Amino acid sequence: QLQFRFIWREGGVAAGLLTCQGAGAIMAEQQHKRARISFGATAQGRSWAAHTPSTDMLQPPNPQRFGELDQIGSGAYGTVFRARCEARGADVALKRVTQLFEREYGTRRLTTAERTLRELAILRATCAHPQIVGFHGCLRPSDPDRFDVLWLSLEVCWKDLGQVLALSPRLRGWSLSHVKALAHQLLCGLAFLHRRAVVHRDLKPSNLLVTNNCRLKICDFGLARKITP
Repeated sequence: QLQFRFIWREGGVAAGLLTCQGAGAIMAEQQHKRARISFGATAQGRSWAAHTPSTDMLQPPNPQRFGELDQIGSGAYGTVFRARCEARGADVALKRVTQLFEREYGTRRLTTAERTLRELAILRATCAHPQIVGFHGCLRPSDPDRFDVLWLSLEVCWKDLGQVLALSPRLRGWSLSHVKALAHQLLCGLAFLHRRAVVHRDLKPSNLLVTNNCRLKICDFGLARKITP
């Protein structure tokens, strides 16, 4: 039996707890059977489990906080939107992770939930570095007892590295200095992650974001691992 539970704690902090029960249930990482993450949401002290998917999660749980959603990217495990955050007075990237508790042949699988928990835990520990994408927190589901979608609020960037390289022949002033600057920032970000014993394992141009002032940010830590040196 696999069980996925979120535990909301008092004092404005929410924590996630992933547990595994039963001889037939094998976690991706046996040494990390429990992981705790912060959601940055205020809630009463209560625990809840996700069983039935929500039927209407195309919008964030509190859409009044955000302007119109503009899709800027998508992948196997989620879709990314640009939106105006009224509380911050600035644009943010909202990543929508769907099918957290997917089923296969009638059996619940936690692959996406494990990836999401792992990514959030690593982002919490590393997002302060200038070469790691900023993490603002998670949006609490509108119905904590029935949900299958989770929204993450992240720093928004101009393009990913693949898009920048495709545009580089038409970018005015693009030079070897820009290439060296981006390569240097990538190595600085990787050195920081490795000092924290984190291996990204999915580095590619689409997971390297670039701001409009040529600052590189490493993102998407769903396949990353915390290793023992």
